[in-house]
Amino acid sequence: MRQILTTSQRGCRVGGSVLRGAPRLALFVGYRPGHGICAQVGNTSLLLQQAKSNRGSTTGEEKTMQSMARYGTGNLARAKVFYDAIAEILGATCITDRENVAGYKGPTGGMFMIGTPFEGEANAGNGSQVVFPAASRAVVDAVYAKAIELGGKCEGAPGLRGPQEMNYYAAYFRDLDGNKLTVTRQGVD
Repeated sequence: MRQILTTSQRGCRVGGSVLRGAPRLALFVGYRPGHGICAQVGNTSLLLQQAKSNRGSTTGEEKTMQSMARYGTGNLARAKVFYDAIAEILGATCITDRENVAGYKGPTGGMFMIGTPFEGEANAGNGSQVVFPAASRAVVDAVYAKAIELGGKCEGAPGLRGPQEMNYYAAYFRDLDGNKLTVTRQGVD
């Protein structure tokens, strides 16, 4: 970090100018690898610009924590009807359609896959949940309505969740195999 401002009891020096009566402090600004452009005043650090990282990516995409999620199904043809319909509302498309698996992807984010297990029977994981982001609250409502229309089970109708200031709008439901899904819109439409 490079010190760009210094103050003392007599005044503050910024470049060649002196400001009288400023409290004693120092301002440092610099680049911290993996963090971005940071500023520090006393014991307070501020992130001014987030660093972008391509570590782990061979395509130049920004690094994300999750690149794919997968659920199992006992009937892929039936599951595809369900997921084709909600994917369309979310702005995603089926990009992988094989005998034992279907994969969906939107314009951003990772891929979601539904398929028959490699071994044994498909079952819904206790505590498992996949969350799909929606462009608006109306999209959350539409996906939820379509899921229920197609035989999904309600686990929480669309509405605000958590503290009001979070603006976290979500709907919870299970697919035809009992896998739990959430569709969310965080923020104001």
